[in-house]
Amino acid sequence: MSRIPWLVYRRTRPSLGTALGFMLMFSFVSGGFGKEILLSAVGLFLIHLFGDCYNDCYDTHEDARNRRADKLILSGSVSVGGMKAASVALALAGLLVLAFVPAMLIPGMWCLLLGFAYSHPSVRLKRFSLFTYMLGGTVWAIAIPTLSMTLEGGLTQAAAALSAFAFFQYVYILCQKDSTDGKDTANLFLSMGRRVSSLVTIMFGAGSSAALLVLTASNPLLLPVWAVNLASKALNVSRIRSGKITRKERSNYILVEFLTPYAYFLSVLLFA
Repeated sequence: MSRIPWLVYRRTRPSLGTALGFMLMFSFVSGGFGKEILLSAVGLFLIHLFGDCYNDCYDTHEDARNRRADKLILSGSVSVGGMKAASVALALAGLLVLAFVPAMLIPGMWCLLLGFAYSHPSVRLKRFSLFTYMLGGTVWAIAIPTLSMTLEGGLTQAAAALSAFAFFQYVYILCQKDSTDGKDTANLFLSMGRRVSSLVTIMFGAGSSAALLVLTASNPLLLPVWAVNLASKALNVSRIRSGKITRKERSNYILVEFLTPYAYFLSVLLFA
């Protein structure tokens, strides 16, 4: 019973570190944290979480082969049927929240469609790895400009930089996770080999770092956020290229990635 909060944290961590985090960053890029941003953040967080929970329902065999100790289903805390029901509830709740910001229903429904198609056996987009990861990144390349145009009447330079950061960051996070899932039936590192996959991961990591530098360069007090993120990426990809990285080690590096939007948020709050 004591492990359940930790398992819930592990399941929600990617959504907190991407969907919710990107929207919090947008609140400062746009110059204010209003109702529309809050609703967009909550709605996209719930829909992204739907995709993660829904995927767990169809990855139980792979997760067991990979000895995933961080899965609610494998721990016996929730059944496959219970997780499916929870994922549907999350999707409906997310769409309901986004209905109060009608323009955001488009990226929300795109995120929902991708979350379904990624896992469902009739489509199983997951097998296309890199192509699918890039499709997932388009959610943020659509959501952030849509919110910028809705609230500010156009796409600002800062919003464009954040959109680029969110796209590259999201794809980088997905690419690097495959490096320790050697028992999958298919993923980026199994299909393209370690050398090429490492280079692809580095490419998206570099794009993310460059966009984050643009977002932080205007204020020297924000540069430590970029520097820590860059160091984490460098260490992660270095270990991935060597083929010696463990799941726990990679998880620690990726925690820095998930915390980066919040570090940016707090740094702007304190120093801007």
